[in-house]
Amino acid sequence: MILPQLSPSEWPVMNVVWEHGPIRAKSIHRILAEEGHPHDLDSVKTYLARMLKKGAVASTREGKAYLYSSIVSREAMVEAELERCWRKLPVPVRGKAVKHICSMVREELQTEDVQDILTLFKAQV
Repeated sequence: MILPQLSPSEWPVMNVVWEHGPIRAKSIHRILAEEGHPHDLDSVKTYLARMLKKGAVASTREGKAYLYSSIVSREAMVEAELERCWRKLPVPVRGKAVKHICSMVREELQTEDVQDILTLFKAQV
């Protein structure tokens, strides 16, 4: 299955769908506003329509509104996005990119994640 590619504006909408779906556009708009994303309701509906066409979400009618739910998993989408970014990097700078990412997120990683990463890298040397 080829995963859809989301625009930077669609990612926050998709994150809300993953966290709260099935969900109405108005609820997505409210949650995004609470999180500090300044999208108006029409923009949220436009993003959802694009994501429907891309095959990222599905909709079901409930009264006058639609409920949106994810078709693709968060894990698969994140992995695909990271792979796209990785392929854009020239090979000589990839090591530096990994070091930079580690320094950015070291305080956010769980001990178990750090152990898994170390095990993975140790297996490579």
